[in-house]
Amino acid sequence: MEVTPGRGLGAFELGSTISDAIQQLQRGPYASHNVELLYSDQQPLSRDIVLRVKALGLQLRFDAQSQRLRLIDVFDFHAISLAYCGSCFNDPASIPARFNLLYALFGPTFPGEYNATTQAYCLNYPGISFLFPLPPQYQQLYTDGKELPVQFPDGTTPTAIRMFIYGGLNVRAPSLPPIPSNSFYYEPVHAFPSRGLMFAQRNRHLRFSSSVQHVCSELGAPSKICQKELDKMRIHHQEGRSGCPDFFYNYFRMGIDILFDGEKHTAKKFVLHTNYPGHVRFNQYQKCNFFIHVSHIQNTTATTRSESSSPMLPPSSYSQTHKRNWSNTSNDLLFDMEGEDEEQTDGVDLSYEQAAQPQLSTIELRTDPAGDLDVNAAGPLINSDMTWTQIQQILGPASRPLVMSDGGTLQPFGPTYFYAYHDIIFEVMKNDHIASVTFFLDHSNLENGIVQL
Repeated sequence: MEVTPGRGLGAFELGSTISDAIQQLQRGPYASHNVELLYSDQQPLSRDIVLRVKALGLQLRFDAQSQRLRLIDVFDFHAISLAYCGSCFNDPASIPARFNLLYALFGPTFPGEYNATTQAYCLNYPGISFLFPLPPQYQQLYTDGKELPVQFPDGTTPTAIRMFIYGGLNVRAPSLPPIPSNSFYYEPVHAFPSRGLMFAQRNRHLRFSSSVQHVCSELGAPSKICQKELDKMRIHHQEGRSGCPDFFYNYFRMGIDILFDGEKHTAKKFVLHTNYPGHVRFNQYQKCNFFIHVSHIQNTTATTRSESSSPMLPPSSYSQTHKRNWSNTSNDLLFDMEGEDEEQTDGVDLSYEQAAQPQLSTIELRTDPAGDLDVNAAGPLINSDMTWTQIQQILGPASRPLVMSDGGTLQPFGPTYFYAYHDIIFEVMKNDHIASVTFFLDHSNLENGIVQL
């Protein structure tokens, strides 16, 4: 693999999304390798999300909030071939990554740091660092940080055991590259219950009255068009449904689903996804960076009734494929909940402080035709990183939830819980984080004491 300091390793580029990395690992020369997904189950924003490929001796560490690649960790030099500017500096069969070879290839640099606890020496270049073990008899020669262990007194040279690629100048504080101006990933999406959505970066607006043509003109073509699932709860409805079936526009890379009325062809529901690991639909969508303006949300004590066995999802054909790819722990992916050793990095602290909340917008927003999608309006905001406990402190206690489970046979994550407020439904995971938010208009059912999912 070609090493590019500060930018990436082979096909893996710093700043890319976890979805992009998974696609790389599912195809080409990487498709036959098992991949482990490591994350904090109870506090998913407190630690990196890590993709570990043991067969390549490689870990990809993603910022938990933005889900973008912030650091590449090569932890086994016996499993991977590495090159810089076309020159190979590590090959498991013939070329070990010796200090003098790396120093000659990457050029002069300042003396590194010696860690007495791990007995390892860290050699730093802009955007890349190497770790070298030092024999006990020579360790005192490098504790003052003034010498480089290019060659020991006995004529030998140390061999690298670990490599980190990152943005910036400090492996302990890697920086994410800016999102390209032509990319809409992690774009702030402002949601106004009972009204619609506003996309801050591209300055676009959607409403519940928006036609299919208007949605396509604002967002472009969807990733997929799906007819809504057959209603498996129809036995509980007193009146049957007739006419054209509703259908979804799925914008997977935006983390958004839009449900259209089958007869009117106008938007009737918006579903925003957070893409947390530990949810059955992880990696089906990319994360939607949403902000909910709550001034018009009201608590409702209505009974929650499911209109579908999978209320937030497009048809089950896609869902089943997703479960097969990501729940087969023997062949595809191993899920780790807590306590794994991804933080053991030979003395290099790769933890990070919680990132600041992104700014709502720094551009001049075009005027909304109806004048009621104002991102600067006073009132509290709910964002995609808040817990359900924090949200209830803003909205007040919710009514009894609907419990959604797949029976525990196809996925190991357990049920999620759907809480209804006026024209909005929160899907909550067991760890108190939000999996998705659905916005809808259905005043007739609210009047009858029913909130249809």
